Parts: sequence; C-alpha cells; structure tokens
Amino acid sequence: MLLLTSISYVLLTLLTLVGLTYADFKPEIKRNEFEYVSNILYFDDSPVLFLRAMHSVYYSEDDGKSWRMVDLKDDNGEDLDVTDIYQVDFDNNLGFICTMSNRQFYTTNKGKDWKYFDLPYSKSYMGTVQVNYANHDLMLFSFTNCEEGDFITICKDHWYYSDDGLKTAPKEMGNDLEFCTFTKTNKHFTAGADSNIMCLQKEYDVFGYAKSSKLVSSEDYFKTIYTSQGSSLDNTFIWDVKVYKSFIVATIQTDRFASSSAFEFFVSKDAVTFKKAYFEDPMKSWMFDVLPSTPNSLHVAVYGTANSQDSNPIADVYQSNSEGIFFEKVFGGVYASTFGESPIQKVQEIDGIWILGHSSGHGKTGMADSKSQISFDDGKTWSDLKVTDDDNCKVENGCSLHLLYLSEKAGNGRFVTGPTPGILVGIGNTGDVLSHDFKKLGTYVSRDAGLTWKKARDTASVFAFGDLGNIIVTIPMSIKYFLYGSKEDFSNEFSYSLDQGKTWTSVDLGMKILPTDLLTTKDGTSQRLVLVGMDGNDNSYSVFSIDFSKAFDKTCGDNDKEEWYARQDPKSNHPICVYGHLEKFIRRKQDAKCFMNQLYTDIEVIEEACECTIDDTECKNGFLKNEDDECKPVFAVLAQEYCKDTTKKVKLTSRQMIPGNPCNMKGFKIPENDVELDCSEAGNIEDDSKIRTSAVPLDESIARYFYLDPADDSLRGIPDETLILVTRNSKNILASYDGGITITTPYGLAEVEGKVAQVFTNHYFSDSLYVITTDGKLYVSNDRAISFEKYDLPTYSLLSRSKLFFNKANSSTFIWYTEEGCQSIFASGCKIKTFLFEQHHI
Repeated sequence: MLLLTSISYVLLTLLTLVGLTYADFKPEIKRNEFEYVSNILYFDDSPVLFLRAMHSVYYSEDDGKSWRMVDLKDDNGEDLDVTDIYQVDFDNNLGFICTMSNRQFYTTNKGKDWKYFDLPYSKSYMGTVQVNYANHDLMLFSFTNCEEGDFITICKDHWYYSDDGLKTAPKEMGNDLEFCTFTKTNKHFTAGADSNIMCLQKEYDVFGYAKSSKLVSSEDYFKTIYTSQGSSLDNTFIWDVKVYKSFIVATIQTDRFASSSAFEFFVSKDAVTFKKAYFEDPMKSWMFDVLPSTPNSLHVAVYGTANSQDSNPIADVYQSNSEGIFFEKVFGGVYASTFGESPIQKVQEIDGIWILGHSSGHGKTGMADSKSQISFDDGKTWSDLKVTDDDNCKVENGCSLHLLYLSEKAGNGRFVTGPTPGILVGIGNTGDVLSHDFKKLGTYVSRDAGLTWKKARDTASVFAFGDLGNIIVTIPMSIKYFLYGSKEDFSNEFSYSLDQGKTWTSVDLGMKILPTDLLTTKDGTSQRLVLVGMDGNDNSYSVFSIDFSKAFDKTCGDNDKEEWYARQDPKSNHPICVYGHLEKFIRRKQDAKCFMNQLYTDIEVIEEACECTIDDTECKNGFLKNEDDECKPVFAVLAQEYCKDTTKKVKLTSRQMIPGNPCNMKGFKIPENDVELDCSEAGNIEDDSKIRTSAVPLDESIARYFYLDPADDSLRGIPDETLILVTRNSKNILASYDGGITITTPYGLAEVEGKVAQVFTNHYFSDSLYVITTDGKLYVSNDRAISFEKYDLPTYSLLSRSKLFFNKANSSTFIWYTEEGCQSIFASGCKIKTFLFEQHHI
C-alpha cells in the first residue's frame, strides 16, 4: 500500500567532503513510502518506472516523483498477488506483470493501460516472459502449475505462445518442454525462421529423476518437431540451451549420475548444426559463465578447483574464435567465492578492457586471496590497478587497488559498469590483496577506464551515474546488516559529484536507510536518479526521486568538451588498437559547469580503423593456436572434414580475418595454403561411434569416482578413458584404463588398502594423480595412475585441513598445505604449515 504520496522536501544541510561544487545548488528530492519494494525497472528511453511492492505494482511517469497503483483484480474484484514484473529491452512499450492466479497482465504503451489474458489453470507460479527480437508479436510464456499428489506436491512447467501480439489469448505449446527460447533473441542472431524455437525435452523415471534429455526445435510451435539425427548431440544429456549474441550454446553434463561431473559446450551458429567446443588447457569444470561477448567471439569463465579436494573454486577465462568452437585461455586462476561468484568485469561501451581478481594463494585465515588486474588489449597483457592519491601505495612497491565489485544497476535491472566514456566507480581497498575485512573497503573513481584511481569515500557504496558520468551518486552500504542483521551502520546521507569524482558533497536524507536500489535510465543520460532504501526504524521502504537537472543552467558547448581515446597503454599512454580499431569519445571536461543534455541518446563511440596485424586474424576451424601464436592443425577435426579419401593430401590456409573486424587491409597479409594435410596420417583415428556396454561386479559400494581429463594426445586420435574409483568400506583405490570395461588396483597402491584419506588431481597436468593415506604417506603418479612413487609427509593428521597447490609449469613441483595442533576438524586454533615438494623431495 502507498502510505505517503509525493512528500516533497528541500534538503537544508550540505556537508562538503572535498569541496563545494555549486554552493547554491540543492538537488530536489521527493520521497514516497511503501510497505515493501521487491523490484523496480525503467521503461527504456522514458521517465516511466514500474515497481513491485509486497503484492502489488506501482507505476510512475515522472522518474519516481509520484506513483499510482496498477489495478490488478480478478473477475470477483479481488486483488491479485504479483510474482514478478518484466520490461522488454528492445521494445520500450512492452511490459508484463505475472501473478499467482491464472490472470496475467501486459501493457503496450509503457504502462498507461494494462490488459490481461487468462490461463486454463487456477494458479500459476514463477512466470517468465520472452519476446522475439525479429518480430515483437511473437511471445513465449512459461508458468509453473503445482498440484497436490497423494504424498507430494507435483509442479510442472507449461509453455504458451502468442503469434499475434496477444490480440488473442496465448495457446499452450507441446508437452514435457523445458528451457525454451526463441533463437532470435537479439539483433546478432539472424539465421533461420523468425518463429524458430528450441527447447529441451526430458523423460523422467518414477522417482522424478531425468533419465534422458534431447534438444528439439520447431517453427510452428511444436505442431512439427525437429530433432537431431546423427549429430554430435545424440546420446548426450543436455542440461541447458541459451542464445548469446550470434551463438546458440547447449550445455552438456558429461555424467548425469554424478553431481560433480564436468560440463561441456556445444555451439551452433545456424540453429541446426552443433559442434563440440574445445578449450585450451582446460580444468575439469562444474560450471560455465558466459561473460559479456562480441557478436563474433564468446568470452567464457570456466569454474573448477585447483585440485579435486580444494573447496575454494577458481575460474579460467577463455575467448573463442568466430565459430565459437576453439577457446583460447586469456587469463587463468581467477578468484571466485565458494558460491562461484567472481569479480570478472568487462568495461561497458569499450572493447577489450577487462578487470578481474586473480587468485593469489591463501592468507592467514586460510581464505583465498584476490589481486585485481586490468587488461586494455582483450586479455593479452595485464597490469595492476594504480592509485594516484596515496603516496604510500605504489605499484612498484607491491601496493595497488583491489576491487570487490564495480557495477551499478541499470534501468533494465542488469548490473553493468555504466554507460560512461571511461568513468568508473569501484569498491575495494589498497594493499597487496583484497581484504576480507569489509571495514577496510572504500569507494574509488577512475576517469580513464581503470588505468588510474582515486578514493571517493572511506566506505563501500552503492552507486549510479547520470548525464553520462557527469553526475555520480554514492550511498554507504550496510555490511553489518547482511552479516549480522545489525542496523547500526544504516546511512542517513548520500554523496554526489558533478565533476566526475573530483569533489564531493554530502546530503542528509533525514532518515537512516539500507540502500537496496540506486538507478537511472538504461542509457545513463538522465539527470534524475531513483534511490530505494529500507527504513531503519520500521522496515518500511522509501523511494527517493533525486533531481539534479537544475545544477547547471547551460548545455555543454564545444569549449566544454574534450576528445578522449579509450584503451591507453599503461606505460606509453598511447591508444591501443583492439579488434582492428581505436575508439574515442567526445565527453565533458572534468571542471566544465554544464550538462551534456543528451537525454535518451545512447553514448556515441567514434571508431578509427587501424592497420591489420596478426591479432586481427584467427585460426580457421580445425586449427589451434600454440604458445608462439602459430595455428597448428587438430587432425581429428580436419580429418572428418577433408579426409573422406584417406590417401590424398590437401593444402589448407590456417588463418582467416576475424569477421566484422574493421582494420585497414594495407597491413598484415595472411599466408595462403601454408599447411599440408596428409590424410593417410591424419585419418588414422579409431572409430568410437559404436557403443559398447559391460558390467563389472564389485564387492562394495563406490564412495567417489572421476575420470582423468584426456591426455594431450587424445585430440590426435589416441583414445584414453582413465577412470579412478575410491571404495567406501575398504578405503581403496581402483582404476580402469578403458572406461570401466576392466578394473584393477594400480601398480604400487596395493599397500594403501584401508588407508586412503584424500585423492587429488592436477588440473594443469591431467596425467598426474596424488593419493594421501592415513599413515602420512604421499603416493604420486605422473603416468595416469599406471604406477606410483611413495613419499613420507612431514606431518599429517586426519583432524587437519590439507591441500595441494600446483605449479602450472612443472608437475613435480607443488606446495603441501596442512595444519598442526588441531583438537578437532572444527578447531580454529590450528597452526598452518606449508611445505614445498620439488623434484621428488619435500
């Protein structure tokens, strides 16, 4: 319920942190109070917002200054409970409200009027909406319907479609469908019919577990169904399917019976043919995250652990070729939290700038440490983050800035670094690593896309930009509330800067709040921002509309603007070419007393073509880049495409220009026919298309099992399916070298029966395996568990936490991390010990 409508007040007190920006300026603020605020979104290119409260939706046409409730009732006049709200990025007139009932609402005029349609079920949960990019009249809806069974509640997703912009009620689409998506979800995917839809179709056993999963598609809403026949997706368990730019990615679970099994990528550019993706130097992964990507290249974070027993995940970042098939590692060992969250950020509006946290070992608390670095050339080189206002923190002395996050909430609800010409805000601390003490976090500002930083305030903040970065607003976030439920550090003020972070002014809100949202229009051009916060006294929510439009009385002229090149080399300060071009912006000078006043106009990026270099090319399909940037053939792939006749020789060109790259062709020239493929050698690959099954009886149950990742030679046609099993009762190690057809005890491990405590793999060297026993012995194999060497550990206790940390360059060098003096596995007073194992000595 709206408790207080449009209570306007002028703030009387201005506390200057660094210096006054405009001594006589006071931002206009209006506050509205709600019982609860769950979500708030802008309709693009407009001052219109809609807000989900406890059970209702409110609508504003003036950037949140005033609100009215949307009338959501059933046929009996009863108010309906809202489950979610949706706004469509590429159609700023469309909006949707999903409810717990069979009645769902939509608008085609930015919320001025709301219409509805009814579903054939009395209740629905977790509604989702998807609109086709190529034809906005085509829509997909998913609603979960739950029914009470004899013993349990059974919930099922029902999919509906509209092909006429909801002029008629949506119709139900097919059965047993999951994860449905239009293939045309964005402007970059153009292949096939507009109406093409892909879904997963799963079969479940009597216990509710999926026993099969296949990819199906249709151009007529599953009146006609297309399935893959004889494709690489046959006989796989498909976990998910999504569209990213010009790529469709199907995620495959390699073993559906093992919750920790690895996942693999299959990629399509035409919605018909899927090919398996190959990752350079891959670790065994349990999660993928597709990062902000270009239309011609996927950026993917692959999550795993440094070894099979490590509870702290890490991520490797990869970049694909234009086919999305071959992925080159651009950065390894990225820090990730236990939940898989990682501070990997692509700087918005600028190609090739990435900021991430590199995992740098463990601190005194045993928690993983993170060190932030930045790349201006799309991951080829990395440097530390430099602060310019602290003489005690110099990069050359090992001190730099480390960021926990650097994203704001955009008007469409997504988190981005901001639509600004190189102006960034980040939350972190200076030192050697990112601090685990939240009290040490501060707010920092950069106006050169992350090259240099200055501190803005001493606390972590929620922040947002206005007028393309010429307005910055920050408000302290309450760490204690999220950790302990304490309200003592709720804030009664926000700060703003009108000179790109140079000077700051604080404003008293008149009440203490916990900020939950701070946002403006998606394009960041508005001078009005919206702040949402929970009241520290009664847990109600306030929505503040903050208006800076009267701060300056003129629009910036040519003398108030500067030309700024993005991506400057940290050493030379010269602009860097990425993707064959330089990028520059026309932005306001830092001290100019004006606004750009480009409301609802997306920021303009001015491109200048560079001469082509080898970096503007990529390896063709069937070739992989080595450490010397040479494109070397992958015989297993090339043989399938070119070697139907196994006696011939084929001349191939290993490189091609990256599609869409605008570089000047006067530069680097691609050598033609530089590789000769001899099919008599490349085609000698064992046919593994025939499936064999075999059963091996065991006397006891298996506690753990895992496959060693394929050896390097497997890409050249040498099969290898090494399976490691750990028995539950006898605590023994078993191995199979043929995928489970035969099982044996590895040579050298007969004496460990009953003593196995821990088993480690090395994600840098897939041939290595490490076994630790309860009597303090370490068994090491570097030949895929065929043979083992035994070593004595300096110390070992079952009550201690023990880990191995590996050297990327040498499988025979690693660090043994353990603890001494532990009274229990939960003890906190243990003494940490580390030992270096090098060249067979520890």
